[in-house]
Amino acid sequence: MPESELPEAGWGLPGSLRALYLGLFAVLMLSGSGLVCWYQLYRRNNDGPVETFIAAAEGIGLMSLASAGLSASLIELGRSLMVVAHYLDQWLKKRQEERLARAVAAAVAEASNAARAETQRLWEEWNGRRLAAEAAGRPFDEPPPSLHPNGHEG
Repeated sequence: MPESELPEAGWGLPGSLRALYLGLFAVLMLSGSGLVCWYQLYRRNNDGPVETFIAAAEGIGLMSLASAGLSASLIELGRSLMVVAHYLDQWLKKRQEERLARAVAAAVAEASNAARAETQRLWEEWNGRRLAAEAAGRPFDEPPPSLHPNGHEG
């Protein structure tokens, strides 16, 4: 495993995902903090500035925890989906290979049956000519069909 893929102490994420995590955290944290500040400034008008600041700080603190958890959850969900996609891909490849093997076996069986039928037809024709020559009293020197013209079996 490359060094960039090893998790650093305290992170638990490989280096390639750390930037994604930090970017996602920053987006969630900034948007959440903006929402908290907007709510505290414009929705709670009867509090004083100190109470508003304290409430906003509490909200931002909670938002940072929520952003960290949501960022980690989204990244782990993505990683889990990639694992599922990998296993699904392997399963589909295996099924495709099995279908291909069955198709090849069926094609070989069909070709073998056709070859047997052709061989049987050639032998029957050859035997018919041999029997006809024998009945007519002629010599029959035609080689059997299993021999090629050069004399080797085929």
